[in-house]
Amino acid sequence: MLNPLEGIQKLKFTGAVDADGHILEDAGLWDRYIEAKYKDRAVRVRIDAKGLEYLEVAGRPSKIFSGGRLGGLSAMGTKRDDKWQNRRTYGGTAPFGAMDAKERLQRIEAEGLAAAFLYPTMSLLWETETEDIELAQACTRAYNRYIVDFCSQSGGRLIPIAHLSLGDPAAAAAELERAVKAGCKGGWVAQFVMTRKPHAHPDHDVLFAKAQELDVPIGIHPSLEPVWAMPGRYDYKYVRGQFYFLNVTAADAIRHAFTSFFQYGTFDKFPKMRLVLLEAGAGWIDYWLGRLDAVYASAMG
Repeated sequence: MLNPLEGIQKLKFTGAVDADGHILEDAGLWDRYIEAKYKDRAVRVRIDAKGLEYLEVAGRPSKIFSGGRLGGLSAMGTKRDDKWQNRRTYGGTAPFGAMDAKERLQRIEAEGLAAAFLYPTMSLLWETETEDIELAQACTRAYNRYIVDFCSQSGGRLIPIAHLSLGDPAAAAAELERAVKAGCKGGWVAQFVMTRKPHAHPDHDVLFAKAQELDVPIGIHPSLEPVWAMPGRYDYKYVRGQFYFLNVTAADAIRHAFTSFFQYGTFDKFPKMRLVLLEAGAGWIDYWLGRLDAVYASAMG
């Protein structure tokens, strides 16, 4: 039998933490964890007439993840030459540690990691395809209950981060408090907002105030985006399917969100608030802060 940990390189130093570790969460979690009121519209994996999996969101088939495309999510940690495109079932060929907490602990031990902050995979998809603010809150609550349970026997080495939705900032603040009391060590939001308000809009201050009060960070994590949130200077028909372009420019949304916190003076209002920017690289930050300073000096001068 092959050793699933073979080939994993161990760090030569101690104390490292995976700050953005992803899992392939159980596709049935919403059926089990969502409140009864919303169960008929829960996120689900269904089978179509051809026997292929598709994602169902708010009782409707996904326009994006259909025809077996969910299987591609099992390619986490692989390369294109690993024939990822032929994987037709969600989690069917999941990498070791992607779906099982005990395996994940073995994996981070093999990697020489002290701990891993965990983020989802399927939960990066569904918010793109619903405008139902109340349902979105229910779906985040269900996932958060699940991820706390997933990490509960890890001795603190698997660290749950709560999914929040800014569609209802007061509800997101209440969920952050509940989730932190349950064991989460922070929260994250997508790089777009259902209401199309900037991330740092004052209407969202209730969440930032709660994060500061609880002394936990808020992260902005990229996900799939609705068509309206994609780069708008080009007609969609010219960028549709242009995955190279869309992936390169995806981090722009994180920078836009980040900049809104300076526009609205959020850090002045909440000086102890901590903001985490995920999967956008870091080489740009020096230029960006310099640009912020230069524009501020010009505007105020």
